[in-house]
Amino acid sequence: MLETSLNSYQIIKTVHSSLRFSLYQAKQIETGHIVLIKTPDTQRVNDAQLKQDLINEANTHLKLKLPQIRQVYEIREEKGTAYLIGEYIEGMSLSAYLKINSKLLSREQIFSWLKEILEALSYAHKQDCVHLNLNPYNLIVDNSGDMHIIGFGKNRDAYKTANEKNGTYHPLLYLAPELFQAGIALPQSDLFSFAVIAYQLLCGVVPWRIDLQLSPEKQKQQSLCRAVIMPEILQKEVPDWLFAALLQCLKLDPHQRLANAEELIKVFHEQENWLPEEIDKVEKVEEVEEVERVEKVEEVENIEEVEIVEEIESAEKIEKKEETEKKKLPDSNLASFNSEFGSPKSQPPKVPPYEVKETIKLKKTFKVLIWLSLIIILFIMIKYIAFGNRTEFTTVTDSTQVEIPEEPLTDNLPIAMVLVPADTLVMGNISPAAEDDEFPLLTIGIPAFYISIREISQAEWMMVFPKNPAHSKDPELPVENVNFYDIIDFCNQKSVLDGFEPCYDYYDDEVVCNFSANGYRLPTEAEWEFAAKSGKRNDFFVYSGSDKADEVGWYNENSAAQSHPSGQKKPNQLGIYDLSGNIFEWVWNWYAPYSIRNGDLYEGPDKGTDKVIRGGSWYHNASEMRVTNRNFTKPYTKNGYLGFRVARSYNPR
Repeated sequence: MLETSLNSYQIIKTVHSSLRFSLYQAKQIETGHIVLIKTPDTQRVNDAQLKQDLINEANTHLKLKLPQIRQVYEIREEKGTAYLIGEYIEGMSLSAYLKINSKLLSREQIFSWLKEILEALSYAHKQDCVHLNLNPYNLIVDNSGDMHIIGFGKNRDAYKTANEKNGTYHPLLYLAPELFQAGIALPQSDLFSFAVIAYQLLCGVVPWRIDLQLSPEKQKQQSLCRAVIMPEILQKEVPDWLFAALLQCLKLDPHQRLANAEELIKVFHEQENWLPEEIDKVEKVEEVEEVERVEKVEEVENIEEVEIVEEIESAEKIEKKEETEKKKLPDSNLASFNSEFGSPKSQPPKVPPYEVKETIKLKKTFKVLIWLSLIIILFIMIKYIAFGNRTEFTTVTDSTQVEIPEEPLTDNLPIAMVLVPADTLVMGNISPAAEDDEFPLLTIGIPAFYISIREISQAEWMMVFPKNPAHSKDPELPVENVNFYDIIDFCNQKSVLDGFEPCYDYYDDEVVCNFSANGYRLPTEAEWEFAAKSGKRNDFFVYSGSDKADEVGWYNENSAAQSHPSGQKKPNQLGIYDLSGNIFEWVWNWYAPYSIRNGDLYEGPDKGTDKVIRGGSWYHNASEMRVTNRNFTKPYTKNGYLGFRVARSYNPR
């Protein structure tokens, strides 16, 4: 229990207790007003950092005056600790709410919540307040069903102490990648978190297939390399425009997302003022169409029934008339009548009325089957032709499809390369800073080879291909957003343009490399590390050319969250730039721990599921730039911090 009533407050009950803070419901004695009091846990009242975190949170909330954001009235410091006094919201967290009511949520309710969250984020961003901890545990659904945001100004690492279990998703899964991997905080970070929450509300799960038995950190790593699940696979209906907007907000590169919540609100407003009204409108149209269809069917049925009655009545009239005519004919004339017109037995038999009815019913059934067949054919045409391809998110508002024209190829020029002399490489690292996959050490003979001085630029890519795939487009920037197979095609085609023998070929779906060819190729992992060590077996720099990260590479602390033209930092002793930092670089090898020595140590393992990437990037911390650090990813991966440089064999093997 709270040790003090703060003189004018009386504690009613404990609302929540965590490893960091305790929250209490309290009553102001004089006015009877119910408030929330938040204070460091009783076991940590002397924790100065925790106290400062609470003060920072309170000061942030004091700037924000909006019904959708929990109000903070004041921050008090007494008995060496701090107390946040704020609005008490009767309700429960969105996480708890979804456990109980997830199957009962209407689309109108979901879109109402999304509107409230986005309006709150837009307001906060205009006050220069970014949340950075947006997740279902920091969203409160009150007893009236309205949404409130809490937790602005929290410590960025607050998720590390979360202990949510029992099938709930860990807060880490909602954290933007740039915060998780690089500590970079941007308004777009909140949009990533919003998109995860929105997807969960619409589909019932987070956007990726996650193994919840893994640690939260490994779950997060899974999410960063897995595609977003299509709602159709989950049998959920999400409007195309909304799914496209969420996909854009879920991009790993923050610069590829919308700039802020205001832009996302504009996207929503373009869709008939927050889809619930559009849904109502569509449902009303469908109801009118259904009524009209029923009326038409009933009208047709009535017409057919009238026709049936008329045909029956006509048949009965004919029959009666013939009987009357028979009675009128005199016996003397009967023979002549029969001889002229034939006897009654020779005439076609008359159809009884009940048979007429059956025939007309069959006609009616046949008509219904025809209509049903036409409806089915129309449905198939609409589904697979009109809506067969999901449209990408675009800001173009008219219905005309805009095609992006191909850019002209740039003039073909040689790629600047440097010769790395042959020597022996001791590959790996056994220092305390090394990861588990950097040892045991390997001793590998390296033949001489050429390697490009700089990372392949977008201008160099455009020598071969007419489309620039990069996220951040600038001819001088390194090309990124290319996968392993894109690079294989580039190397072969550039080799042909420059008069070299291509190195790569395909056997079934497997890529093989002819190291005897003199064309362009990716460096092997051993070649890459040898070049990063300046071609010296006894080079002990932490980074390529220096022990100081800022001298040689762009990483999360100095990159301003973007790549830079290759060659702006200090080169290593061979004159090679950016082997540490700027963008990760693909290499040839399949990934495997060094302890598993399958295949040639120079060319790497014969098979695998992931390709090695080396060198760190603008998006990651300095540790990833170490010359011996190893990373890996699927060969079809594309993102804004992964590119390449090329090599060529000097002494064909």
